[in-house]
Amino acid sequence: MSELVIEVEKVVNQLYHDPNPNNKDRAQKWLIQVQNSPEAWQLCWLLLQHQKQEVAFFGATILNHKILRAWKELPPDQYDQLRLELFKAILTYTEGPKIVRSKLCVTMADLALCTLPEHWPNAVASMIETMKKASLQIGDNWQSVLLELLTVLPEEFDTISTGVVSSKKGILRSELRNSIPTVLQFMESILVSAASNDLKSSAINCLTRWSQFGLPIDGIEGLIVYLFQVLDNSELFEASTEALIEIINGPDIDQYVDTVKKFLKSVLQLRTLMECKLEEDDMDACLQICNLLVATLQTNVRSLITITEEDESFQQDSSASLQMLLEFTSLAGYYPVDENCSQATLNFWEELIESITSGDSSKYQETMEFYESTFSSLIQTLPQKSQYPPENNWDIWTEDEKDEFIKCRDDINDLVTSFANSVTMQMELMQQLCSSLESTLRESSPPWQPIEAALFLLQSCIPCLQGIRSQQSSYLQKVLSFFPHMPSHPILTKTALSLLGSLGNWLKGQPNILRDVVPMILGALKQPTIAPIAALAFRDVCEDCAEQLSCFSGQLMSACREALADPNLQKRECTRLISAICSIICTLPCDQLSEHLNGLAGSRVERLEQLAQQQPNPANQVLVDLEVSLIGALCQFVTFTPQDNEQHPLLPIMLRAWPSLKTLISQWCQDEIIVESICVCWNKAIRSLQEHYGVLVEENASVILQCFPPTQHHKLLDTTAQLVGMFGNLPAYSNLLIELMDRLCSMCLSIFQANMRNNPDTLRGFLLLLTRTIKTYPVLLAERQTFFILFEFVIAVIQLPELPTVQAGASFLAEYIAAAQTIELFNQMLDTHGKKLVEYILQAILGASPRSHLDPLTDILFSLNKNFITQLSSWLQELLLQENFPIPNVSPAEKQNFVTLLLRASNKRILREKVKEFAILSRGFQGTGYPDP
Repeated sequence: MSELVIEVEKVVNQLYHDPNPNNKDRAQKWLIQVQNSPEAWQLCWLLLQHQKQEVAFFGATILNHKILRAWKELPPDQYDQLRLELFKAILTYTEGPKIVRSKLCVTMADLALCTLPEHWPNAVASMIETMKKASLQIGDNWQSVLLELLTVLPEEFDTISTGVVSSKKGILRSELRNSIPTVLQFMESILVSAASNDLKSSAINCLTRWSQFGLPIDGIEGLIVYLFQVLDNSELFEASTEALIEIINGPDIDQYVDTVKKFLKSVLQLRTLMECKLEEDDMDACLQICNLLVATLQTNVRSLITITEEDESFQQDSSASLQMLLEFTSLAGYYPVDENCSQATLNFWEELIESITSGDSSKYQETMEFYESTFSSLIQTLPQKSQYPPENNWDIWTEDEKDEFIKCRDDINDLVTSFANSVTMQMELMQQLCSSLESTLRESSPPWQPIEAALFLLQSCIPCLQGIRSQQSSYLQKVLSFFPHMPSHPILTKTALSLLGSLGNWLKGQPNILRDVVPMILGALKQPTIAPIAALAFRDVCEDCAEQLSCFSGQLMSACREALADPNLQKRECTRLISAICSIICTLPCDQLSEHLNGLAGSRVERLEQLAQQQPNPANQVLVDLEVSLIGALCQFVTFTPQDNEQHPLLPIMLRAWPSLKTLISQWCQDEIIVESICVCWNKAIRSLQEHYGVLVEENASVILQCFPPTQHHKLLDTTAQLVGMFGNLPAYSNLLIELMDRLCSMCLSIFQANMRNNPDTLRGFLLLLTRTIKTYPVLLAERQTFFILFEFVIAVIQLPELPTVQAGASFLAEYIAAAQTIELFNQMLDTHGKKLVEYILQAILGASPRSHLDPLTDILFSLNKNFITQLSSWLQELLLQENFPIPNVSPAEKQNFVTLLLRASNKRILREKVKEFAILSRGFQGTGYPDP
């Protein structure tokens, strides 16, 4: 063992000090092997005696690892000796190094959690008593060491999610909760007698950790008073506020209504301290007080919305506390640079308003009147807190500060949205925003920031307006009348466009305003920085006002064509424009729709034809992708159902574009982006044209067979699945599609024969194609010889490690089993290979596959159970119940019970649960804290 200690010392030194990363990696792997070895139980004690800190720390780490991960290796009769030796080690390191002592304290906490309550009852009291006795040996340090032990105990309870500890969390919680009086007694003695602020701070931090178990708040009022008193002590301020927040947020706090109200009074007495910290510009301390106030108010929220006239004292406290909170919300400056408190208050304001509006309707008006002045002040504060800072300030903010500011605005948006059920608050806010806009725009050079904030908040109100009232409508008209007079700034313009996009429903009833709004949005498309938001706003307005705008379809079409011709417009914006204009022209008669479509698509098809005549080069890739995507967008957004014998208006466009698409996919077959873009275009055309696409099926199949061998692209298989789903059951196309499926199956099987894992996307696409085929038209598979090896191929697929592939393979097998009821060939294949399939699934349950694979594999069993229960029962009896089937952890009775449950299962969810339970049992994980994947 001494030689091993020397070797460990050498490797630990290499881990910490060798500059070569490869040596460090080898050292770490070797140390992990040592840590996992059975000899590590004895080795750790020898390492703890080592003079070098790194070696001793590794010894402590080994012991901690063994207790957490290899607890079953230690016989119960050695638990007491382990505890005694660990106490001795902690006492040895009382003076440090602290890193070793802390690791040993964590290890002692883990030992307590492993042995509570059976082998170490009253562990907490035992720790305290043992350390008190040791005070003669280590002096006054015993208190700080004991506090560290008691602090890490609840922390370890929180963090450990594996092993024996996680399997008895409920029991441990109860045991630790029963220990609270003992812990409180010790901590109170420290707070009363200790002269050191460090020791007092440690005691308060320990209290904070134990509060998660639910402190008896009515029994610790004296301790609460003490914590409020020491807030004047700067060394104890942070620890005390955190402790008070944890206490007031504790479980079951709602039971102590009167004590909580007293707690609120104590918080109100912190106003003077708050003002002092504000004067000192100590924003961190202000945030602590703010968080304490918010936590207290959240606990009191039910009382705040049920105030009675008889409880005059609480009325006064409620008003005072909300006024104090409002002061935090309205702190001068910009969040988070000038102040850091306002954002912390927003969630509570939202909670309070929602609690009032969703509470007792008979009390609603009374409660709103009680808080009227507070809410009015809040509404006046929000525009100022939403404003961007001056640009010279914004430019020097860090990215993190900018992100925090945007998050704060999002929270303000949520708060405004919570006004939904309060028409009074909506009206007041809209009135204030209009007044603010009007007064700002009167200035000779109005700043853009307050205007943008007003529009931002107004947009937040729009989703809440249920049937816009005349007064609200007048406010909106007034706001839009300000638009021509607003200063120019990109952020302001974006917010204004977002507001216009959200007004679609209202604009339906405002034709004159709508006529002015649309050109305003289209004009913004010419500015590259704001084109994305302009396209989005245009789409939203057109979708809401399609019928109202149909009379302007010609002008809008011209404007859209002009915008689409802009080379600076990105694909996403172009797609949004096409979506917008299609929503309008689809309301027109078929002849007008065709005319507009031809006008819109003509230039795109011409450009496509030009690109098809050019040789592929990197500069053209983006252009090809754009033009193909826009043709696909037309197919996606034209929602039109032709009458009998009426030609689909998209068909002439696809017929004209088809030669170019065919040429392009041949030219760009090695470019995944272009191949995918063209396949997506085809898929959208198939879904839109449906049976009208039939004239292109033969050519589409030919192109797929031509392009698949060199590309092996999964999107080609997706297009094949679309063709099978749409035309597979039509006799005119059956021979063509049978031939297509047969050749694709041969190609895919040949590709995957060498290595299934080289191209997971294509493998999954092939499996999804098979599943789609077997669900819609299984004859396409049953008619050809390649099918005979497909079943065995998919059995091999579900043994792969990639979950998405296993899910796709299992889905095919489940559908195949269902189809075998009616197709004799499928039935024969199942008779031949079904036992092999069930054998693999059982082996997977036992541990051959990751537990994440169990759900899709269970679905195969469920399909067998549903369709071929007799065969399944026979295979299970032959496999699972034989003595030599490798399940060392399961008895014959347990195996028989599993078979019975499996055969009786009539619900997929229940069957999945039973399979998981059996997997845990058979893998030896029962009671180890590893029930979940």
